[in-house]
Amino acid sequence: MDPFERMQQQMRNVNSHTEDSKVKREGLQPGESIIMSVDNALSPQQTAELRSLVNQDSIQSIVSKKEEFTNNDEVRRSQVHWLAPDKHEHIYQTVLGIAENSNKKYQFKISAIDQRIQLAIYDESVQGFYRWHMDWGGGALQRKISISIPLNDPSEYEGGNLEFNINGDSISLPQKMGAAIVFPSFILHRVTPVTKGRRYSLVAWIKGEF
Repeated sequence: MDPFERMQQQMRNVNSHTEDSKVKREGLQPGESIIMSVDNALSPQQTAELRSLVNQDSIQSIVSKKEEFTNNDEVRRSQVHWLAPDKHEHIYQTVLGIAENSNKKYQFKISAIDQRIQLAIYDESVQGFYRWHMDWGGGALQRKISISIPLNDPSEYEGGNLEFNINGDSISLPQKMGAAIVFPSFILHRVTPVTKGRRYSLVAWIKGEF
């Protein structure tokens, strides 16, 4: 069984086994963490440049037509900018390096970044949010690994928590500017409404054969 399928099966089965409550609460499989954090993935200078870029040029986020909701505002409210690979090669190489290193634990079949890297703004003026979803994507290749990097300090906004639904338990990891949060793309997650300030983030998806 492919490790991606195996981990999915583990997630489905975990509630049928007696496990320490701390394991469930922290989103851990026995002996391993599903969600990982990588400190200093981007430098303060890089995060500042990316914030400036999305501030200057962004569009309203559009959710896939496959969503069951016809009103995009019911699913997500944010502004986004798609990062050009030819102009930001170093950022792409950094993200790929994080994925490849994290995949030493996951052992998924991965090949490349899906689409382009996305920069996003979640603003208090619209209580920016993204409801529960998975990053499956579409096409012949499947998204396997998702990477989220906060581009500003959480002290600059209220709300905007990145939360994960692990077997019915909602958990979150501390968000730190420039630190990557890495997780399998099949895990349910959301961004809670920003009630004050602005939350900036970089998101990338790594795809591979299913």
